[in-house]
Amino acid sequence: MAVQSFLTGDDAGQREAALIRRLDHLSRQMEGMDEDLSILGETLALYVRAWMNARLPMPPEAQEAAKARGQERYERFLTVLLRNLATRDRFLRERSRDIAVFREHRAVTPFPDGPDGAGRSGAG
Repeated sequence: MAVQSFLTGDDAGQREAALIRRLDHLSRQMEGMDEDLSILGETLALYVRAWMNARLPMPPEAQEAAKARGQERYERFLTVLLRNLATRDRFLRERSRDIAVFREHRAVTPFPDGPDGAGRSGAG
């Protein structure tokens, strides 16, 4: 609407009002997305914490070793996370590249072992 107003030659006040309304709408959308992203980040953090803290029943003599292994896993997790954040090589971007390679491979050799991967044609 703001662009149409600008192109049709409406007076400056109308153009400015339309532009302000549109910017306000975009600002509210961004605030909503920011909130959604915060919720997603918190959810993921809670999941990772729960996963890292999951403890299987074990004899008391094995608990110290398991705790040490858990600490090592957590440190590796943080190392990879920080490296990915620093290099901007994010998980979803990596997966997108993996999918592209997979699709390219499938286009060249669709179902080399049959649709079910078991060397049969899938016809029964």
